[in-house]
Amino acid sequence: MNGTINARESDPGPGTLRPPFGLPSSLGTALRLGLLVAMVAACSVGPGAAGTGTATSPSATAVPSVEIPVNATVIELSIPTGGSGRGSSGFESDGRRVESIKVNAGRPYVFRITNTLTFGHNFFIGAANDLASREYDRLTGVDAWSEGVRQVIYTFEPNGPPLQFACTLAGHYGRMHADIVVEP
Repeated sequence: MNGTINARESDPGPGTLRPPFGLPSSLGTALRLGLLVAMVAACSVGPGAAGTGTATSPSATAVPSVEIPVNATVIELSIPTGGSGRGSSGFESDGRRVESIKVNAGRPYVFRITNTLTFGHNFFIGAANDLASREYDRLTGVDAWSEGVRQVIYTFEPNGPPLQFACTLAGHYGRMHADIVVEP
């Protein structure tokens, strides 16, 4: 499927934490998380709130002041410049525009979003009408940031309402949103 990220447990796809050098998954993940913590300790990263998220309890953070669940699947997204060199053409993963993602209900996901532009974008998960109308006070996400990496941890509920992720800043939603398909 063009434009769809398959982040289900049975097919982890790109962006999933994988053990290095053939190590068992849990040890490889622990090593990667330890390396990430050490790298962050050496750098200064912008503000953010930590926690785990559902649609009713917001959770987002600047990398890496949040503890990533060991069983989480990481979805790497970037905000590239548009074809004109101004603005963004939407969220991308592995150089391709993301129109939808598939996830498993009940499994934690880490959305790791890289903004390489020098102007603001935000990232929220919610119902399309809430995102399009910029009604995101109760939604999980991160407020606008102009450069660097932010993370959102989210566990999707089975049989929940249709969801999307989006940038909700004025004029951005039209090109910067994608559907989330939650599978059992």
